[in-house]
Amino acid sequence: MKIKHNDLYIPKLKNENPFQNCKLGRDIHAMNLTQIVKSFPDGFVLSINNEWGAGKTTFVKMWQQYLSNNGFKTVYFNAWENDFDTNPLVALVAELEPIIKSKPKFKKVMDKAGKIGFNILPAVAKGISNKLSGSEDFANVVEVIIKSSTEIFTNEVNIYNEKKKNINEFRSLLTKFIQEKTEDKPLVFIIDELDRCRPDYAVEVLEQIKHLFSVEGIVFVLSIDKIHLASSIKGFYGSPDINTDEYLRRFINLEYTLPQPNTNNFVYYLYEYYQFDDILTKINSVYFKENFLKAIIIIFNKSNLSLRKQENIFAMTRLVMTCFKDNWFQFLLIIFIIITIKITKPVVYFKIRSHNLDIKSLLNELEVLFEIKEVNDCAYYIFRNVIWLIFFYNNNLNISSSAENYKNLFLLRENEIMPMFKSNLMSNDNIKSIMSDFLNYEFKGIKLSALIEKIELKDPIFIND
Repeated sequence: MKIKHNDLYIPKLKNENPFQNCKLGRDIHAMNLTQIVKSFPDGFVLSINNEWGAGKTTFVKMWQQYLSNNGFKTVYFNAWENDFDTNPLVALVAELEPIIKSKPKFKKVMDKAGKIGFNILPAVAKGISNKLSGSEDFANVVEVIIKSSTEIFTNEVNIYNEKKKNINEFRSLLTKFIQEKTEDKPLVFIIDELDRCRPDYAVEVLEQIKHLFSVEGIVFVLSIDKIHLASSIKGFYGSPDINTDEYLRRFINLEYTLPQPNTNNFVYYLYEYYQFDDILTKINSVYFKENFLKAIIIIFNKSNLSLRKQENIFAMTRLVMTCFKDNWFQFLLIIFIIITIKITKPVVYFKIRSHNLDIKSLLNELEVLFEIKEVNDCAYYIFRNVIWLIFFYNNNLNISSSAENYKNLFLLRENEIMPMFKSNLMSNDNIKSIMSDFLNYEFKGIKLSALIEKIELKDPIFIND
C-alpha cells in the first residue's frame, strides 16, 4: 500500500520522452515555452506562476530534460534548499561551474564574484577601535573619529568604484563564457521554490538576477506562486502597502501560467497509484468503482482543489480505509467527503467532529461539494451517501431516528433544504426509496463519530500483504 506520492521518474536518455509519465498532458506547454526561449536568445526572465501544489516543480524538471534533449544548456536551482546561506551569489555562481567546465575560466568568474561580495568596512571599523583604545582625551577621540570618518567615506567611494568595475567585468566574463558554451542557444537557468525562501533571501536572489546575471544569453525561469512571493517582499520591506506587481515587473519580463489540468485523468491516475482497487474489489462491485470515481471528479471540479490537495485527500483516504473491515468498505465515499472537508475546511470539520453544526448547516456544507445536473447512477450513489452521512450525524445529535423524522429532514421543498434535495432532479420517491433502504440497513445505528475515529486513526489498522 502506498501512502506517499513519490517523484515521477523522468527519463534521461535523449531519445526518450521526459513527459512519458506525466498524467496532466503538459508536454505541449514545454514545447510552447521552448519556442519562446528560442525566439528571444538574448535573454530575459520568465515566471511560471501557479499556486502551491499545482505541480510546477515536476513540470520544470521535465521541461529541463526536454530542453537538454534539444541541445540547450540548463541549470536547475532549488532556492528553498539553499537559503541556509546568507549570500545567494555564492550558490548562483556555483551552479554555473558545470556549464563553464574550464577551471581557470571558472576561477576568473569566482574571483570577480568574490570581489563584488567583499566588504572592507568591518576592517575599517576595527582600525578605528584600535586607534581609540586606551584614549582618555576627549579632543583626541573627536579628532580620531573625524579623521576616521573621512577615511571611511573615502574608502566607501573607492569600494563603490571597485565594486562597479568588478560587476561590469563579471557580467562581461559571464556573457563571454555563456556564448562560448551555448553557441546559438541561451542558457536556461531555472530557479524553483523562491516563494518558500526567507524573505531576505528571496529578494536578494531577485536583485542578483537583475544586477549581476542579466546578461545576453541567459534566460531565467522563476517557478513561483506570485501571491506568496509578494508576501515575502512585503515582509522584507516591512510594509503591507508595497505594490508588489509593479515591484516584480522590474525583474520579470514574461509571465506564464500552467492551465488547470484535466481532473478526470488525474483522478484515475491517483486511484490507480494509491491502489483503490484493493478496496473496491473486496465488495466486488464495478458499480461502486465507476460511481465513486465520477463522484470524486464532481467534488474536485466543484472545489477547484490544487493537485497537492487532491493527492493528500487520496492518500489520507487510502490510509484510513485500512482501519475498516471488509463489510465497511461501502462507506468509502462518506470517508472521502469528510476527509475533503477536513483538508479544505478545517474549521467546518472541527464543528462536525464536535457536533456543533445543525442538520441544515451540514446539508449546506455538503451542497458546496456537489453539482448534480442529471439523475443517473452516479447521482443516486451521491444522494444515498449524503443521506447516510446525515443519518449518521443525526445519530450523534441524539435526535429521533424515526422514519417520520428522516422524512422531515429531506422531503421539504422550501428554501431551508439545499437545492440538491429540493430540486426536481431528486424526487420524493427517490428519497423515500433511499430512506427505506437505510431503515432496514444493518448499520443504521452507526454514529458519524465512529467514522471520524477512524479518520483520526484511533482505531486498529489492518494491513493485508
